Amino acid sequence: MMLKNHPIKIAVVIPAAGRGVRMNLGFPKQYCKIGEKTMIEHTLSIFLDRPEISKIIVCIMDDDYLFRDLNISREPCVQVVVGGKKRVYSVLSGLNHLLKSSFDRFLTWVIIHDASRPCLRRSDLEKVVRFIFKNAGSTICGGILANPVINTIKRSTFKSGNIIEGTLDRKYLWNAMTPQFFPLYLIQKCIVYSLSRNVIITDDSSAMELCGYHPEIIVGQSDNLKVTIEEDLKLAHFYLYDDDRRTFRS
Repeated sequence: MMLKNHPIKIAVVIPAAGRGVRMNLGFPKQYCKIGEKTMIEHTLSIFLDRPEISKIIVCIMDDDYLFRDLNISREPCVQVVVGGKKRVYSVLSGLNHLLKSSFDRFLTWVIIHDASRPCLRRSDLEKVVRFIFKNAGSTICGGILANPVINTIKRSTFKSGNIIEGTLDRKYLWNAMTPQFFPLYLIQKCIVYSLSRNVIITDDSSAMELCGYHPEIIVGQSDNLKVTIEEDLKLAHFYLYDDDRRTFRS
């Protein structure tokens, strides 16, 4: 979807400064190979195919030299900034970089996507782009990709952690994913406010919610998994290469 001469610009921020210690690889997990490409190359490639996206900001650690060795780092629209020890600081670094550049803070939307989610479908990204062009300039404050919770969710007691206290009504529960997408000026303001209140931000929408905003939910595919442990790499490979139910990233 490309709207000619549309004033709204779209940028992407990819937080990729994590060490991936849970996978115990000796190097950040985003550089694991999935097939012939690294995880982060899979993650970035889907955004490079979208002409609506003006800039992709990749937030890495200051001692990360692996990304610069990848051909994808030399794509004209890809820029690198130094991230932080926590995801939220990496995201904020990317947002601040955009605000200091030539992007109009009121006419730019930003898509924030985890480097460790390499299986985003083109159809889901299409939903995101359409949402942005449809709602830019309206009172809509943004949105997230999510899918409905299908498992029964139990709540445990605070002290023991493994004694069931109750069951949550899953009818209103969603698994939050990325991309998450908001007006640039608004998400930056909300993250700064959240950090000033020492609130733990587990996803970008949390900052919006803390400031009284209510992003919309766009239903996404469950195979947009976040690679966290070694077994996830095998599943990601299946989704990217071996799943006969879909063409590559359809």
